[in-house]
Amino acid sequence: MDFKYDHKQDYENNFYRWFLLNSQEKFEIGEKPYTENEAKRIFNELFGREMSVKKLEDVFKERESKNDS
Repeated sequence: MDFKYDHKQDYENNFYRWFLLNSQEKFEIGEKPYTENEAKRIFNELFGREMSVKKLEDVFKERESKNDS
């Protein structure tokens, strides 16, 4: 699977793109796809840091805007 986290999209959109790709891949190789809850847990293990980085970037941007005012 060739999934790249897209920082221009929110965490939820990235999750659903990954979930769809992962489910398709599992179906193609004859494996049972993850349930949505299982997939969320795995996605968070793989990409949870991405959400944290994005939130930190937003905090810094917010601070810069307040300092510019």
